[in-house]
Amino acid sequence: MRDARDYAQSPDRLEAIAERDVAVLRRARAASDAGDFESARSLLEPVAHRRPDDVAVAIMLQDATLAPASAEQREALVVAARSRADESPAVQSLLLAARIEPDARAARTWLERAVAAGPRNAWTHYALAHLEASSGNWVEAHRRLAKALEIDPGHRSARRLEAAVVARAGKTADAIDALELWIGATEGDPRIATDSRVLAELDLAHLLILAGEAERAREVLVGLADVALDQVRRWCLLAAAEQGLGRPNEALDAARAAQALDPDSVLPLVQEALLVEHHLQDREAARAAWLRVLEAVRGNTGLGALIQGLRARVVLERGETPTP
Repeated sequence: MRDARDYAQSPDRLEAIAERDVAVLRRARAASDAGDFESARSLLEPVAHRRPDDVAVAIMLQDATLAPASAEQREALVVAARSRADESPAVQSLLLAARIEPDARAARTWLERAVAAGPRNAWTHYALAHLEASSGNWVEAHRRLAKALEIDPGHRSARRLEAAVVARAGKTADAIDALELWIGATEGDPRIATDSRVLAELDLAHLLILAGEAERAREVLVGLADVALDQVRRWCLLAAAEQGLGRPNEALDAARAAQALDPDSVLPLVQEALLVEHHLQDREAARAAWLRVLEAVRGNTGLGALIQGLRARVVLERGETPTP
């Protein structure tokens, strides 16, 4: 597992960017977070012009352009990105075209051309690793990721993907270390989307719960109370952390808070059913909760819904409770 020195020595480090540009990038990130994408674009365009090979800045500009775009405008942006990549097949134009390409096979072609154009560019190997991971090709994703990190051991995006790959391999302690390093190393870096950092902290909390470190998980989750992103997941994780700390009433409150935000979400209903059945030992309340789970999954053919519906039926039938 890599350590903080990899980040500090990386050519991708924030300190390698001129202070005036860092200040502008921070203003652009704040504008994007506030939904003022026009201001973000106007701030980013001169920085992107001064730093024509900076993929991270180009991605910020692309995101600020895409975020407010309508479906028709987005389609036009895809066509324009394809044209730029064809007319000027440099690494950056190829990467940007692949990033918003809706056709997976075409995206792979763009990325393979990017690797050919920049075989010693960590971004090209990272982008292919991300595509492979998204396609479920984890062995190839790991190989591509290793190449990206061989070129730049502190590459921020590659290190974030590495944490996901390690977590998927069941190496929970290593994944926790990797995420904590990434969160620390990217703090204050305007090139990292605020939403990406929030999702990383939610992933960290999830891994901490799996590792039996419920108190640490709770601290992370409480720190995210004021963010808008994915609050349903935050409340569900908080319910699990509270349960792990032996606080069933607080866990139930958290599960119900998740339900209030998204009444159609199945997980908080399952959490409530388990809590009232096993911790509060309220048979009637448990029956009612499992019936709500069945109602929530009715007509949903997704695997997760099917599993939770089967679980509810087993519990209800075990208790000799007629199901609807």
